Amino acid sequence: MQRKIILSVLLCLLSSFAMGQQDIWYWRDGEFYKGESVDSITFTKPGDNGHTAVDMGLSVKWAACNVGASATWETGDYYAWGETEAKEKYDWYIYKWGTNESSITKYCTRETNGTIDNLVRLKGCDDAARMRMGGAWRMPTKAEMRELLSGCYWQWTTDYDGHGTAGFIVYKAKDSADKGKIKYPTGHFLDKDVTLAASYSLDDTHLFLPAAGRKDNQTRNVNSDLIYWTSSLSENDNQYSVALYFSSSDLNMLGWSRAYGSSVRAVLQE
Repeated sequence: MQRKIILSVLLCLLSSFAMGQQDIWYWRDGEFYKGESVDSITFTKPGDNGHTAVDMGLSVKWAACNVGASATWETGDYYAWGETEAKEKYDWYIYKWGTNESSITKYCTRETNGTIDNLVRLKGCDDAARMRMGGAWRMPTKAEMRELLSGCYWQWTTDYDGHGTAGFIVYKAKDSADKGKIKYPTGHFLDKDVTLAASYSLDDTHLFLPAAGRKDNQTRNVNSDLIYWTSSLSENDNQYSVALYFSSSDLNMLGWSRAYGSSVRAVLQE
């Protein structure tokens, strides 16, 4: 029955095109859009859109570069959570979805934070990876970022491949015993010898996440801090969204102020 209904809708749609150009509404990323003067429709399968995808042996593939970067070692652009354009500075008074922590107008589950809409994950139209990279790229969910953290071997470097950029090299684990292990920077309070079941080098499958720092009225803590957005809202306090974070603390997931500029690394859902 469902197949017949779908086919009938398609036949009606196609017959309307036979009579000339028509205005149609279509559904994408959770919202309706109007297509004006449409005289043909081409159905294509979203893909990588020319961007390199790295298979880390996880549920999704990961982009080789940050959004806004053209090389693995480049920091790329900074985005406030839920915004799709890079800006010169970031703060609540110029944030797209509210002017302070208690006047949020979208992605809000708590009355103390603003107007409740119960949206807890970014729609495609508000996803920087989706809008900047196209294809089937999008920002990772909290669960997908946690999978990357727990399913790979992480190693800090102060100079990735001779390019002078610090950050974490994320290796596809060759042995399950190496998953979730982290080699912190020398001198960090968690720095210790890490026993591995396999050896790793830049010839092995890996990602590099530059320590791009963060951005408010200026760019701060490049080559020391690492903050990467997920598409997930922090439901305990909606002024924050979930990010992968590293500074003087451990590498972990936490809530980060959504109005300020941070890095984005996309995933590809095939």
